Amino acid sequence: MRHKFGFTLAETLLTLTIIGVVSAITLPSVVGNYEKKVVGVKLHKFYSQMNLALAQYLKDNHMVPQDMTSPTAQTTAATKNWWADTIGPSFSDAREFTSTLSDSNQKYCVALKDETAFCIKRDTNDTNNTNIQFYTEAKYADKAPYDGKHGYLFVISRGKLYASVPTIDTTLPTRALLLDSCKKCNYSNSGNTNPGKCHACSRLIQIDGWELKNDYPWKKECVGSSCN
Repeated sequence: MRHKFGFTLAETLLTLTIIGVVSAITLPSVVGNYEKKVVGVKLHKFYSQMNLALAQYLKDNHMVPQDMTSPTAQTTAATKNWWADTIGPSFSDAREFTSTLSDSNQKYCVALKDETAFCIKRDTNDTNNTNIQFYTEAKYADKAPYDGKHGYLFVISRGKLYASVPTIDTTLPTRALLLDSCKKCNYSNSGNTNPGKCHACSRLIQIDGWELKNDYPWKKECVGSSCN
């Protein structure tokens, strides 16, 4: 006589329940780790693209791009002209768009083929700095300028690209200080927290080999509205 082996309905339901519980516990971590890896890749790619653009300008003109130092460089039109005259030609796939943030009349924004985007703005606190606000997706350009999750700060100063501002290397010279500043978003706020301006986060990711490590403060809220 042949014996048929199989699972009872109760056993099947119990197995499915266990799978569901395990998935509910592990899936958020898996998704979060994947998202962090994607961000690291996007940041590294952008950093490389920008450096290539600066190198190309130097090769073609035998000089580094001038910084946006004049007061008129605080307008979108002047910033657009700076872009067109310097690194813009190296980004053939770029398309311009307008941000709705309060400082939108001071910066020029472009989206790239991979749907990442960045906005260029003169740093009003340091006339030698040209701020590059990078976004992992163009839709976040209407959220926080650099919250450490969807937006990150880069700076061009005297022809060189920096992750964060140039002085961060001396002001926050260790990883522990960078991590603390990235968590608190207080580098330029005299100890106060500003979740929309996390200056140190891009530098932290850079020194970690363009990875968001396990202790990276991933859960952040954008200023003004949600960044879902």
